Amino acid sequence: MFESHAPKYEGKGLAGAIEILNRLFTVREQRVLTAGTFLDRGRTFIVAERA
Repeated sequence: MFESHAPKYEGKGLAGAIEILNRLFTVREQRVLTAGTFLDRGRTFIVAERA
């Protein structure tokens, strides 16, 4: 399981990180959190297994 930083702190690097994860792992689920505090909302969670 991979979890991004809050969007305010993640910047533009998340898209590149997701590309790398897709190359190295089989992504089973990718979800953006819509609940929680301002630090939680917008975070990306990825469930993956080794390819």
